Formats: sequence, structure tokens, C-alpha cells
Amino acid sequence: MDSNKSNFQKLYAVCKEFREKIDKCVCEHQDLFVNFPHGYCDHICIWAYDYLTSKGYTNIEFRIHDPFLPDRDGSHVWLYWNGFNMDFSCDQFSLEGGKQYASVIVVETKYDKNGYVIRNRYTPEHVTISNRESQVLLEYDPLRVLYAWPNSIKERDIIYKELGIVFEF
Repeated sequence: MDSNKSNFQKLYAVCKEFREKIDKCVCEHQDLFVNFPHGYCDHICIWAYDYLTSKGYTNIEFRIHDPFLPDRDGSHVWLYWNGFNMDFSCDQFSLEGGKQYASVIVVETKYDKNGYVIRNRYTPEHVTISNRESQVLLEYDPLRVLYAWPNSIKERDIIYKELGIVFEF
């Protein structure tokens, strides 16, 4: 097995495990996580960033725009690590016919010999991938983000307890 496929499989397993833990919290606290995953892309990326960091992943970037859904307007946030784009809230969007996207999508970004982007899909679910350019969010400021929404601190505490993460500034 080549190392990129192995890296993907390990990363995808960690990402799926993370989202399953999030879904468990959401199910147990439905009154707090209203309309989840709609509008939670930034929250879930912060939680995923901290979770992946606790698992030894480093140099994770926050990205903004919409790399996976070519027919959507507005902003969307996801994570990028070592050539892989990771979206943890894509299921807030629907396909034609009302079917939702997968809750976790991991896509590898590669470049051909001329420098053009080639995107390879490794998730088992079908997804159409856009070629839109994204911006890197260089600043991760948990204080600013957490205090922007009234329930953020309660949500974070519940999520981090389930994930086994101690939140420190």
C-alpha cells in the first residue's frame, strides 16, 4: 500500500471517530446544539483542530470558501493538513433530490507536472469537487471565536469532555 493511501486511511479513521463523538454529544444535548450541523462549520473545525492536534497532527490550517460544493455561495470553513482537505460539516448541504452529503469528507489535493490542481477523492461517499480557490485563515483565536456565540462555551465543554481534551489557553 502506498504511503499516501495509508496516510489517508489513518486520517480518515481519526476524522470519522471525531465526528461520531460529536454526533453523540449533539444527540445527548439536542437543546444546546440547535440545527446542528447547519452553521457549525467554524465551530466543528476548531474542535477538530484541537482533537487532531491531541492525536499528534501538526501544521493544520483553517481554510475558507467551498472546495467541495461548486454550486454553493457564501463561506464555508474546513481544515487542511499535509495535502488533505477535511470537511466535518458537509452534511449541512443537500444534493439534488434532498440526499445529504457525507458528514466527513477527506480529499487529497495534488498538482500535476504543470502546476495544475488535481483533486483525488478518497472518501467512500460520492462527492463532486469544485476547483474553486480557497483562502488560508492564518489566525486561530479560540477566545474570539468562542465568545462570538452565546452557547459556544457550553458546547465546547461538552464536546471536549467527550473527546478527552483539556481546554487550556
